Amino acid sequence: MSRTTTPPYILSLLFSLVNTTLASLPFDSEVSSAQLKRSDQVTFDPLAVAAILHNPRADTSAVRLYTQRSRAVFRWPHTMMLGGALTPMKVLVEHLASSPTSVHPASLMCLKDGTKLGVRSDAGWRELPLNFSNIWLNDVLAFEGSDKRPGNDFLVVAMEDIFGTASESSTASSASSSTTSSSLRKKKKKRSFHVEKLVLDLIGILTGLLLAIGTVFGVLTGDIWAAVLFFLYLTHWLSSTAISFTNLVTSRLPPNGITPDSTTKYAIYERTGGGSVIFKAQKDALEKWARVTWEFDESIANKSRNTILHWSWVITGTLAAISSIACMVNMAGTLQLGFLAVLIYSSLAEILATQIARDLQAKSTFHGQKFPIIGNQTRSAGIVRATIGIEKEGRLQGLNWIELGLLPKRPAFEGMLALLAKLNGLQRASEQGQGGEKGEAERAVQAEQAILDYEQTTVDDLPPEGLVQRITKEVRIVWYKKEDDDDSENNNDNDNNNDGVLSKAYSGSSSMGMGIRMGKQQV
Repeated sequence: MSRTTTPPYILSLLFSLVNTTLASLPFDSEVSSAQLKRSDQVTFDPLAVAAILHNPRADTSAVRLYTQRSRAVFRWPHTMMLGGALTPMKVLVEHLASSPTSVHPASLMCLKDGTKLGVRSDAGWRELPLNFSNIWLNDVLAFEGSDKRPGNDFLVVAMEDIFGTASESSTASSASSSTTSSSLRKKKKKRSFHVEKLVLDLIGILTGLLLAIGTVFGVLTGDIWAAVLFFLYLTHWLSSTAISFTNLVTSRLPPNGITPDSTTKYAIYERTGGGSVIFKAQKDALEKWARVTWEFDESIANKSRNTILHWSWVITGTLAAISSIACMVNMAGTLQLGFLAVLIYSSLAEILATQIARDLQAKSTFHGQKFPIIGNQTRSAGIVRATIGIEKEGRLQGLNWIELGLLPKRPAFEGMLALLAKLNGLQRASEQGQGGEKGEAERAVQAEQAILDYEQTTVDDLPPEGLVQRITKEVRIVWYKKEDDDDSENNNDNDNNNDGVLSKAYSGSSSMGMGIRMGKQQV
C-alpha cells in the first residue's frame, strides 16, 4: 500500500490559523478595562412604556367621557394622560374576543368602572352599584369621621335621586334676590361657575394645542417618528373631543319601569375603615339605584353617529398606543422629552379637572341633604342623635336596627327603639302645631314620662351593666338640648366629666342637625 502524505502547504496553512486564533484570545498579561458605550444624543427610550401603563384614573376618565353625566352643565375632557391610550386598546380586544350577541364593549367598560356596595336595607336590597365616575357618591362614602371612635360615626344622607336633579339656583339662573348682598353673592357664584367651566374647557384645548405643536416640530425637524406619534395622539384627542358633545353610553332602567312608591326606606353601608353611611330615600329611588344599567346608545336616531365616534376613538387610541413604543424609541431625545411632558401635564390636568367637576356638580346638581353624626362615644348615642337630634328630613324614623342585624337583640335596645319611636311621634305633632302652647306642654310631660318608663321598667341584666341608665342619659342629652339652645352648652359642660366626647359632640349638635344641602354646600 502506498503511504499518503500531507502536502507541506496544508501544514503551513493550519499553523497560520492556530497562531491567528491564539493571538485573538485574551491570554496576554494585561487585563482589559471596561468601556461604556458613548452617544452624543440623550434618549428616554425606557420611558416609552409609561404611555401604556395601566392607570385606573385613565379608565375612569374614559367612562366619564362616554357617559357625560353632567353634559347639560359642562363637558368632561378626556386628557392624554399616562396610560390613556391603553383603554381604547382594551376595548378593541373586547370587540375581537366577544360574540356579536354579547354586551357592547363600551357598556362593559362602564360596568367595570365600579363595584358593588354590600348594604343592609329594609327595602330588600343587599347590594347597590357604585360607579367610580360618580363623584358625588364617592365623596359621600369617603366622609371624614372622628379620630378616636370612627366606628360610632354616622352620615345620614336624605337622598332624592342617585343621579341628582338640576339645581337652577346653583347655576345662578334663579329669580333675583330682594337684597343687595344676596344679589352680589349670586353674581359672584355665577362668575365663579363660568370661570370653572372655562378652565375645564381650556384643559382640553391646551392638550390638543400641545399635540399640534409636537406634530409641527416633528415635521420641521424632519423627525418622521415624532411627527407620526404626535399626529396619532392628536387624532385621538379630536375623537375624544367629538365624543364629549354627546352621550355614547346612557343609563337605562328596566323596560317595565319602576313602580312609584313614596314609602321611606333605608340602605346602610358599613365602611371597613369605620363608620356607617345611611341612605334615606323613597323606595322607588332606592330601586332605581339598584336596577340601573349602562347601555351603548344604539337607537335608530343615534346609532350611525355613535358607532362612527366609538370606532374612531378605539382605532386612533390603539394606533396611538402602538406608536408610543414604535415611534418613541426612534425619536430625537428632545422630542421624546416633549412627549413625556405632554403625558405628565395631561395626568396632572385630569386631577385638576376632577376637582373642578366635583365643584360644578355640587353647584348644578342636587342629590339630597346630608347630616354628619360624628364624635359619638357609643354607637347607641349616635343612633339617638340620628333619630331625634337632627332635622326631620334626616331623622331615622322607623329604622329597625335590630331586624337589620345592626344592634343585638336585647331588652335595652328594643326598649330604646320603642322610646325613640314615641319621641318621633311627639316631634311630628309639635312640628304640625297640634294643640298650640297647651299641646306643647302636654307633649313635654309625655316625653318625660316615656323616658322615665323606659328607665324604670326596662330590665336588662346582660353585660355591660348600666346599659339602660346610659341610654337614658344619652336620650335626655339630645332631647332636652332643644328646649333652650342658649343653655345647651352650659348643660353639656356640666355633663362633661361623665360623658367626655359625647357631651362635647352634643354641644355643637345644633350645627350638626342643620345638615348640609348638597348642591349648594350649605352648612
